[in-house]
Amino acid sequence: METERNLRKKLTECYAETSEPPVNKDTNTAVLKMDYLLQSFHFDPNEEILTLYSWNYFDWQDDRLTWKPEDYKDIKSTQVSSFDIWSPGLKLINTADADDFDFLYTKCRLNSTGHVQCVIQTEHRVFCTSDLTNWPYDTKSCLLQFDPWRPQETKVFFSFSHYMQALQNAGWKIVRVKVFKNLTTGIQSTVKFHFKRLAEGLEATIVVPAFVVSVLTVTALLLDYRDINRLGILLMSLISHFMFSNAVSDNTPKHSANTPVILSFISCSTLLTVICFVLSFCFRYLGKKKTQPPTWIVSYNDFVLDGYGKYGVFTKWQVIERDPDVKPNVEWVNFISIANSVYLFIATVTYIYLLSAYIPKKPRFTFFLDT
Repeated sequence: METERNLRKKLTECYAETSEPPVNKDTNTAVLKMDYLLQSFHFDPNEEILTLYSWNYFDWQDDRLTWKPEDYKDIKSTQVSSFDIWSPGLKLINTADADDFDFLYTKCRLNSTGHVQCVIQTEHRVFCTSDLTNWPYDTKSCLLQFDPWRPQETKVFFSFSHYMQALQNAGWKIVRVKVFKNLTTGIQSTVKFHFKRLAEGLEATIVVPAFVVSVLTVTALLLDYRDINRLGILLMSLISHFMFSNAVSDNTPKHSANTPVILSFISCSTLLTVICFVLSFCFRYLGKKKTQPPTWIVSYNDFVLDGYGKYGVFTKWQVIERDPDVKPNVEWVNFISIANSVYLFIATVTYIYLLSAYIPKKPRFTFFLDT
């Protein structure tokens, strides 16, 4: 319409090539309302950079863009380019993209009262800090720090009204959003996202095997030291530890100052299994000895088996032969039974502690918006 073209021409003629923000005469500042609608997000393969796709809604008052509708055939609103009027440029200071330059280039809705509304789709990339202590139930914190990109706009303040839409995406979930408003002229608004990993898949490949290797090692200690299956189970447990550590190494993100507690469990569990493996070989060797054991071993056996200690010997093995020449071997078997029971108790208590202290716990989070 010719009338609308004339209106737009009249409105944009009041702007110089480098226009000033619409500063309020009373407060000497310009306040803009901004709504941040998150559409989707994802992390890069190394889980170091977060990319957010969002719609930004800008809303402000510019008294220089007013007109009387009756003078322009009752036109109460029109659309103008953001390049033809003053429009806010919101710069992401801590961007991870060298080409990121957030100037506002879109169509804006302009009312006769000078009320301006603009909507623009943005893509932001930022670095995130990871806390892998409780991996695979780890968390991330990501900061978005905004400020106007024009140096002369130090009097422009953003009234940040943050609301969410995409709370879950690509294996992660937003559990908390904290908004800091009008901080300094260097950083006016900061949005801090807290993410938690959706680790149902990793739970099956990382957490469950921790219980399996624990059961294998303890079960082997319950078998007869002469049973070849005991060594077979321990060998299977050692191989499982090796495969377990490889699975953790392949899936653990590499960019973090924290060490996952699951690695401490694997280290301690591997040590327990190796000790059990060595003891099993020693027990098989001692069980075949025909010589009289040292006096202290005989005294130790009598002290334990003739007292209340016999109730703590969970694995009490007997010698089938009844020949007198085998009698010294009975003392060796008794000593093996006591030593195996002691290590069984130590291993069980240690595994209970390791499973309670070093197995990642699934956190309970509810979404929380802090403004």
